[in-house]
Amino acid sequence: MKSPFSLLVLWASLLTHGACSTNVQQTTASGNGSKATSVGGDYHQIINNNFHAYPPEQYEQDLREERKQLLQKLSNPSLMEAERSFYEKELLNKDKKLSDVKTSYQEKILFLQGRIEDLNQLFGAGLVSDQRLADAIQALKQGQLEKADALFKIVEEDEQDTKAIRRRALAVYNRGLIAQRALDWKSALEKYKRSVQLDPEKSEYWRQTGLLLIELGDYQQAEEHLVQAVRIDEKQLEPADPILAESYNALGNALLRQAKFTQAEPLYQRALKIREKALGPEHPDTAISLNNLAFLYDNQGLYQQAEPLYQRALKINEKALGPDHPSTALSLNNLAGLYDIQGLYQQAEPVYQRALKIREKTLGLEHPDTANSLNNLALLYYNQGLYQQAEPLYQRALKIREKILGPEHPDTANSLNNLALLYRAQGLYQQAEPLYQRALKINEKVLGPDHPSTALSLNNLAGLYQAQGLYQQAEPLYQRALKSLVITLGTDHPNTKIVRDNLESVRQHIK
Repeated sequence: MKSPFSLLVLWASLLTHGACSTNVQQTTASGNGSKATSVGGDYHQIINNNFHAYPPEQYEQDLREERKQLLQKLSNPSLMEAERSFYEKELLNKDKKLSDVKTSYQEKILFLQGRIEDLNQLFGAGLVSDQRLADAIQALKQGQLEKADALFKIVEEDEQDTKAIRRRALAVYNRGLIAQRALDWKSALEKYKRSVQLDPEKSEYWRQTGLLLIELGDYQQAEEHLVQAVRIDEKQLEPADPILAESYNALGNALLRQAKFTQAEPLYQRALKIREKALGPEHPDTAISLNNLAFLYDNQGLYQQAEPLYQRALKINEKALGPDHPSTALSLNNLAGLYDIQGLYQQAEPVYQRALKIREKTLGLEHPDTANSLNNLALLYYNQGLYQQAEPLYQRALKIREKILGPEHPDTANSLNNLALLYRAQGLYQQAEPLYQRALKINEKVLGPDHPSTALSLNNLAGLYQAQGLYQQAEPLYQRALKSLVITLGTDHPNTKIVRDNLESVRQHIK
């Protein structure tokens, strides 16, 4: 019988980059896409001349307070899955911003600048008093959004202005952006969807709705909205426009999360081609495309195609962002995972260790990305039979995930699965079974019965029964796992082959 596989380790930890592609989100949200990928002198001029009342120190203090609020929300055991998904991704975003305050502060200023421009556009005709408009703009220059939101609301509710539907759509969209900044995802989604209804030919509205739906874990709806964003951008933009690359990348992310690999691949390839041409071969956004395309190949078992892309993304991030940046840690983690899955343990270990060290230093000891690194390093030791080194790392990862992400999160299932694998390898079947069962229950509930991670749980629980000679209990679980993997990964994927071999082995015993 082949060893139980651990695809979920890669699936849970390596998708982080696609989910947190700040370039995609910040460029869209800023309302000024042509400037959002640069950090040149224009930013400093804007900051010094117009935003002196909102210094970087105040911005960093605000970020830390928002992070505390997110942790409080995530500690609520009654959170719905969509709420938890949104808050945990926002927590990752906050930590990424705190790790590079200079860049994220400039992005925040661009966001505020975009809201000022939209206010001036909507209220240039004197719909409100000059003083009220000036007060709202001054509040934005201090980092405060409430007065601007009140003015956007006036336009949203102006039912008399039936000829200015696009003006109302712009106001509604701005209210959605402000709501999302305030972590009110329900209101943000409602506003985004209404802006799409009011002005369905504005790709920015479709794209931002799709991005939020990805954060909420509604990948099918996200796909539908992002397909429309791509359609409009292809019609309205030049073929090499970076905004078109954003739409391609976002749609690719939505498809990847549904294991629609063949549909995602050409989108990632187009996004990469545009970014290399428009932004340059060493731009961080180019690294995002390289990472996502590599991850796509990685999950299809195409390791030789994935490795040079991961290595190039790592090189870009080290040069552009620095050796201790979270994006550099992500590239290291992904490259190590690729070595690990091929059995190249000596190459993988120092790379995993470096990623863990960066994450502990920049993100903290109880951050979800730190848990990912702990989990993956533990798996590396497990694969080498170093069980005593693996167990405390697995347990620490599980503790972080249950505390920060919740007891029913897919990453928590990841930790349960891998700790169970460790116990099974040592013959501790009674300790392993309830962990496998809990992991399966989480994956079926959160990801669905046909997801590759659910297939992982089925395969591994079946393997536990097979190891104890309980072949009748193992067979139907293997059958379910194989059916799911053939659909999602294809007949030739390494994990599909493992499950097929396991099923044949059980059937020989039943005969």
